[in-house]
Amino acid sequence: MKWCRLYYEFAHDPKIQIMSETLQRRFVMLMCIQTEGLLPGLSDREVGHVLGLSPAKLNETKQVFLERNLIKNDWTLKNFEKRQFLSDDVTERVRKHRTNKINDNGKNETLPKRYRNVTVTAPDTDTDTDTDTESDTDTEQKKRIKREENAADFERFWTAYKMKAGRFKGGKQEALDLWRKLPDAEKKLAFDLLPEYKMSKEWISGFMVQPVRYIRRKYWEGLPQKNCSRCDGKGWYYREWSDDATGRSMKRQKQPCDKCGARPEGLIDYDTVELIT
Repeated sequence: MKWCRLYYEFAHDPKIQIMSETLQRRFVMLMCIQTEGLLPGLSDREVGHVLGLSPAKLNETKQVFLERNLIKNDWTLKNFEKRQFLSDDVTERVRKHRTNKINDNGKNETLPKRYRNVTVTAPDTDTDTDTDTESDTDTEQKKRIKREENAADFERFWTAYKMKAGRFKGGKQEALDLWRKLPDAEKKLAFDLLPEYKMSKEWISGFMVQPVRYIRRKYWEGLPQKNCSRCDGKGWYYREWSDDATGRSMKRQKQPCDKCGARPEGLIDYDTVELIT
């Protein structure tokens, strides 16, 4: 049985979250279809049948995915294979494990001994077992890459803090440990709003907090945020377009803002398309 990986950054990736929940579901469906091995190879009509979409809805979905640079023209997902592993094929991993057992011991330990002179079909035991885990190499490599990314982001933050010489002695490792626990969105806010903290009375008067306290108490949450040029701080904006070559028939649709990270107040309808008269 094959399965595909859905990474945690799906929850805050601007390319994904700027789309409606309906389009996000269709994107996940494409992940399943490609994992099954049906892409590339399906025509637009066949993809529409699998997704349960009319030709018009299918064309609209494809255009959005192409604009977001998520798929190729044949519906295959970009960079999909780079984030999937051969070890995700459960059947192949179990088969390899059994082969190794036979090679090591000279016999197949997975099949019980038979004491009758009859032809018996061995039961299908291709089930998920404790051996169905990623290789240690894959796991360690991902952890190492994540540690390096965290360390690089933290160094930028630590350097930007521009601490006075001798004021903060130590605490860098503790600050790094706290930094690693922050979601990526929080790290971005912590770094982007640091200049605002430096303009505060607390900083100017020389009573700034240590970086460890800044991170642990999330000081950036109490700092004023500049209004975004795209959404003006609302957390959403209107995307306008025209299906008419003359530009007379204009439409607009609300989209979540991926520029400033502001959170909208209340529930926002991202699905409705409005006609501008």
